Amino acid sequence: MKARKIVLLSLIAILLCVYIVQIASVNRGSVKQVTLSDEPDKFILESAVNGKVVLSKKDGVWYLGENQQYETLESEVNILINAMSSYSILQTVSKGGDEILYGLDDESKISVSAYLGDTVLCAFDVGKDASSVRQSYIRRADSSDILLVSDSFNSVFNITPDDVRVRTVYSCDSNTIKQAFLITKDVGVIQMVCNEEGEWGGFINGEYQENMTSDGIESWIASISILNSAGWLPDDYQPSADAVGVIMFQMEDGTSITDSIYPVEGEEGRYIGQSSVCPYAFYMSEYTVGKFLRSADDFSE
Repeated sequence: MKARKIVLLSLIAILLCVYIVQIASVNRGSVKQVTLSDEPDKFILESAVNGKVVLSKKDGVWYLGENQQYETLESEVNILINAMSSYSILQTVSKGGDEILYGLDDESKISVSAYLGDTVLCAFDVGKDASSVRQSYIRRADSSDILLVSDSFNSVFNITPDDVRVRTVYSCDSNTIKQAFLITKDVGVIQMVCNEEGEWGGFINGEYQENMTSDGIESWIASISILNSAGWLPDDYQPSADAVGVIMFQMEDGTSITDSIYPVEGEEGRYIGQSSVCPYAFYMSEYTVGKFLRSADDFSE
């Protein structure tokens, strides 16, 4: 009786092993690898939430917008390219009709198309990410089947124009700046001048300030030599409030940059910037504004 139990348990164990091997083989066989034959030079992403996002390549540079108005972050575009260029279809979860369940209804889906020239390389609707790590649901343009794929496509393709647009307003070498002005209502005009020996001196409303040190001024000059936006406003935006500060600096080659900073009305701690070297208005973080708008005492450090 004991020997029969041992034989029976051994047979069960063998059958279980065979079943596991068969399941694994079936699963491996059902996975389909999708690979694009060419690299896209254009993406169109459309969703009810983010609207239409067009990314296209020109002369080796990726741009945002129907008319290629704005330069983009290449690293962000590469994420899209890598996700679409190669992915695995793990299984078909539905033959259609379950759009809401999988985030593929009109209000939730993200329609993605990749092109090379005028040729569509790939097109599908992206649903929600699956509960499993790095898996999501898609529906290809030529089918009603809802597929489980091996990447978090919703996280990848759920982007806004601000997510991919370059944030740099300008960047210059602070060593080339030779004169600067900081104008505020409270203080008036603070002028800073660099002499031929590279030493800085300061004036407030035309009067020389002994307490404004060269190191203190130079530190401020370095902080204003780079400006990044905290988000872009519509192209035709014009501030309605008065500027809280204006910064102007001149380089040794005679060129100059002027920045104006405005408060966002009704939103404490939020600011809008405009620069003479950029045609678009942009948001400025409170931290950045704090670096640009200094009191006279800050230059004595």
